[in-house]
Amino acid sequence: MFFSKKSGYHALVLYIHHDHPQPLLVVMPSDVAGDVLSTLKKFEKSSLNTETYIGSLGPFAIIHEIRSFEKIAIHNDGLPWSEPMLYTDFAKKISDRLQEFMDDVPSDIEEELVYFVGEFTMMQDNGFVAPF
Repeated sequence: MFFSKKSGYHALVLYIHHDHPQPLLVVMPSDVAGDVLSTLKKFEKSSLNTETYIGSLGPFAIIHEIRSFEKIAIHNDGLPWSEPMLYTDFAKKISDRLQEFMDDVPSDIEEELVYFVGEFTMMQDNGFVAPF
């Protein structure tokens, strides 16, 4: 699996609205699930959750949360969206996209952009896990 910890895992199924809509499975350890879900719920409602700002990852909607599982079995790995994405990788992709707008940010979204760049940077650095 993805993690070395012996705890369970959580997953969020995101529905990405595009010309070819598809689901995306984002997987995380149970101990960070609350923080990740909270951040993604805030971002889901944000004006930044658009294709303009996050590219092919947006806009997305959280459609399902899967709790406390120990492994994922993929039965059709030919589908491009069948492989789960680790939450840190998902956060890095969004953070990288948002940082492209930091130098030339419209004033009406500046505060929101800075907030989410910080949140997704912390998420990608695994900052939701206590260092002890």
